[in-house]
Amino acid sequence: MVKQEFARIEVKAAFFLLIPILVYILGMSPSLVGGDGDEFLIQAFRCGIGHPGGRPVYIWIGSLFLIFTNNALYTMNLVSVVFSSFTLVILYLFMLKLGISVRAAIGSVMVYSFVPIILKFSTRSEVYSVNSFFIVLILYLFYAWSKRRDLRTFLISGFIYGLSLGIHFSNILMLIPLLFFVAMESERRYLKKISLIVLAIILGAAIPFLYICIRSRVLPAIGTEYNPENIKNFIIYMTAEKRVMILPTAPALLKRILFHNFLFVFSFAGIGIFYAFRGFIFELKRKNNFALLLFFFLCINFAFFTYYMSAAYYNKPTLSYIVIAIFMALGLNKVSTDRLNKIIVPSVVVFIITFQIMFILLFSFSVKSSIFKKDTLILGEGRQVLSIAPDNAVIFSSWHYFPPLLCIQDILKEGARVNVYEGSLNSRHYRKGDTIETVKCFDYIKNNINSGQAIFYYRPSKYVKNYLEKYYRIEEVYKKLFRITIK
Repeated sequence: MVKQEFARIEVKAAFFLLIPILVYILGMSPSLVGGDGDEFLIQAFRCGIGHPGGRPVYIWIGSLFLIFTNNALYTMNLVSVVFSSFTLVILYLFMLKLGISVRAAIGSVMVYSFVPIILKFSTRSEVYSVNSFFIVLILYLFYAWSKRRDLRTFLISGFIYGLSLGIHFSNILMLIPLLFFVAMESERRYLKKISLIVLAIILGAAIPFLYICIRSRVLPAIGTEYNPENIKNFIIYMTAEKRVMILPTAPALLKRILFHNFLFVFSFAGIGIFYAFRGFIFELKRKNNFALLLFFFLCINFAFFTYYMSAAYYNKPTLSYIVIAIFMALGLNKVSTDRLNKIIVPSVVVFIITFQIMFILLFSFSVKSSIFKKDTLILGEGRQVLSIAPDNAVIFSSWHYFPPLLCIQDILKEGARVNVYEGSLNSRHYRKGDTIETVKCFDYIKNNINSGQAIFYYRPSKYVKNYLEKYYRIEEVYKKLFRITIK
């Protein structure tokens, strides 16, 4: 009887999990998305490495998916949908393993799935969906080890964590809390355990890091002037060209703290944060080492992405969202009576998801770049741009539209007679392993404007456009495609 009841609940859980998964599938971008997403697609096609940080493991996954999709342009979007879906499943199973009720677990997972930032990056090409899957898997394995003390699970946990550094290097923030957790759980033999886990992590990380160093010698990275072919460049490359070392001013830091707090409160409709805090306090009273581990993850992750100079990381799915979802589930699980649980948990979940959906709809109608934005215009525009340019022409492009042009050239085999270079960083970058030295974009235009070679700039930034208008004659020959000639 108990087994039948449990099976019935599991069927209901599967049904509710299918709701966000279907939303991800229906919202998936059908083609190119621009920027980093298409850079990952072209690097998966070439078996290369990404912009600073590399993300080789993510690119390997993309290369594998390309085999099954026959090099379709939506492949990396599909990767996000698939791994986001698996993240929801494994997060749900992890919550059950923590002793959370089915009702609280499924409710918290659904709330997590509809967080606007999570939803956005679950439907388009980006590294964060795969990274979230690996983070939840790592948490699951380390918790399983803490209960069973199984050496094989322990070593696999460390190895997978090492591999995850080849997905997003910010996962290095998890290292110190994980080592403390291992020490607390190991009691007397903690030095031996720490040595073993460090060895497993090094072995896992060595694979993607060595690949970055070796592959960059054959096919240099784009989007950076620091090709990681030597130790010095590798360090700069892995630290986002030293941006992680730049401290913000006090007013900027205060502004970021306030905005970051508001973002999390808004993402969980306020009440989700209340239950997350309640769940943490309850586990703290129980002296739960794993709850402390999650809290340290949250603090370090929140602090880093608040001070990090790239404000774009405010709106990226990070470890913090996963931790809040777990604590929220723990808080909902501690409702005083089962009768109240049946009323309060669904009510809280419905309220939060309704709030999130209202925000998503408002966001979609109020700005051009909606969460479910269909980027088919990028493909159409890119094809037209490449067809307009004459043979041997040079097209500089802003970063967002540079990778799509490469995808059209390399994957679709169109417009190969045109030379495309990334110009928004004011530098000319490597193409397909060429040994051309990096040349400044503006310097290239200055030196070649009289050569008779057709030079274009596609979708220049305001700064670039003002500079070009000051020294040259620019003519718009197509949507935001400007031909540069002598005044």
